[in-house]
Amino acid sequence: MPACWILPEWWGANDPFRAGSRANAPNPGSAAFAAHPAWELFKRFAESTVAPVELGTLIAVGVAAVAWVRRREQGAVLALAALGFSWFALVAVMTEAGFAGNQRYLMVTTAAVSVLGGVGAVRVLQGVESLGERWFGTARAGARAAAVALVLGIAIASPTIVAKADNTGRVQGGIEHEAYLWHDLKALIDANGGKERLLACGGVFSGPFQTQMVAYELGVHGINVGWKVTPPPGVAFRTRTVPDGPLVTKPTDDRYRLVDQHGKWRLLTVPPTGNNPRTGCPQSGPNTPTASPPTQSGPGQRKVEVIGK
Repeated sequence: MPACWILPEWWGANDPFRAGSRANAPNPGSAAFAAHPAWELFKRFAESTVAPVELGTLIAVGVAAVAWVRRREQGAVLALAALGFSWFALVAVMTEAGFAGNQRYLMVTTAAVSVLGGVGAVRVLQGVESLGERWFGTARAGARAAAVALVLGIAIASPTIVAKADNTGRVQGGIEHEAYLWHDLKALIDANGGKERLLACGGVFSGPFQTQMVAYELGVHGINVGWKVTPPPGVAFRTRTVPDGPLVTKPTDDRYRLVDQHGKWRLLTVPPTGNNPRTGCPQSGPNTPTASPPTQSGPGQRKVEVIGK
């Protein structure tokens, strides 16, 4: 597992721990920037799970703890709870240390809580069955009481069930946006002479979440695409990470000029000095500002190795 995690990053980005360094540079709005990151992480996790599941988890763990103390039973439930809660504690400590604390980091905890919530629901039904049998005197009466409780529970939780069973309306816009991003990027590159002419601009830049997409379409390594700063000469691919988000990346040099706009993308360039506008870097016009190549490498300015050549 460590080899599968580290070696591809080492080969593709020349940094075996690139994923860690990227996660330690969170975006605005991250839980890491809260006054109390661990508490903020917990609040966001609680908001992302539904109350019945959370209650079921507490019931399952409580019943299992009593069973373990009295009869050494239900150890598997406690082990699952320990796994989920310890994973949350690990992510909380990392968030306090400056990591992003994204909700996807808590998939293990979410899976554990989901299973424990189901176990808790079963324990409630078992309790209702036991009470029904005690009150009415027969096992059949207990089973009927549990069945009634199940139907009532489903009826009460039906709004949540419906919302969680079909949430395509909530996420469809984002999915379509991401699909069109790739489609429009290919068209933008083709409309401006292909990857060879764009690579002739110098540095390559995009938003932080589009670096791999741009690198793939240009046939270069991801390390060749910068995003924090945009030193000229170079080409910047600007778009929105989410449909209503801001345009990224933001050029840090005022010589960048808009060359083309296609679909969800904008193409800006600062051609290198002596650029041939017919065969070299696309430019906005005859009076476009140019720049000399940098004397040293930097973000987006590393030596480009075109894959496959």
